[in-house]
Amino acid sequence: LLGERLTTRARLAFWAQAELVAAATDLAEVIGGAIALHLLFGLPLLLGGVIV
Repeated sequence: LLGERLTTRARLAFWAQAELVAAATDLAEVIGGAIALHLLFGLPLLLGGVIV
């Protein structure tokens, strides 16, 4: 579909953007879970991040 019309450089840019968005979403989930465990149980943030 779109990949057939784009250059290799543009496809790589879209791929890199998708990877960065996925990583940012995962990071936000881990940080949010660590904060929640800290607020609920008083766990240190680093330990909460490892658990999540």
